Amino acid sequence: MKKVIALVVGMLFVCTSVALAGTAMKGKVVNVTRGKNVKNVAVGVGNKANLGSIKMKNVAMKGKVVNVTRGKNIKNVAVGVGNKANLGTVNMKNVAMKGKVVNVTRGKNLKNVAVGVGNKASLGSVSME
Repeated sequence: MKKVIALVVGMLFVCTSVALAGTAMKGKVVNVTRGKNVKNVAVGVGNKANLGSIKMKNVAMKGKVVNVTRGKNIKNVAVGVGNKANLGTVNMKNVAMKGKVVNVTRGKNLKNVAVGVGNKASLGSVSME
C-alpha cells in the first residue's frame, strides 16, 4: 500500500508544477490539475511534456494567475526529437503586466501529442513573451 501511495503522489508532483524563475509577483498563483487517468510522457531526445503547469521567467506582475486543468482521461505526449507538448499550461517569459491570466482546460478525453522532429502541440495553453 505504501508503494502505491508514493507513486500517486510522485505522479501529481510531476504533472503539476509552478516555476517562478527571476520573477517579481505581487498577487496569487493558483494551479490545479485533476483527472482520473492522467499521463504526461516525453520520450526521445530533447522532448518536453508539460501538463497543468505554470512557468514564469523574468516576469514582473501584479495580479493573479489561475490555471485549472480537469478531465477524466488526460494524455499529453512528446515523442521523437526536439518536440514540445503543452496541455493546460501557462508560460510567461519577459513580461511586465497588471491584471489576471485565467486558463481553464476541461474535457472528458483530452489528448495532446507532438510526434516527429521539432514539433509543438498545445492544447488549452497560454504563452506570453
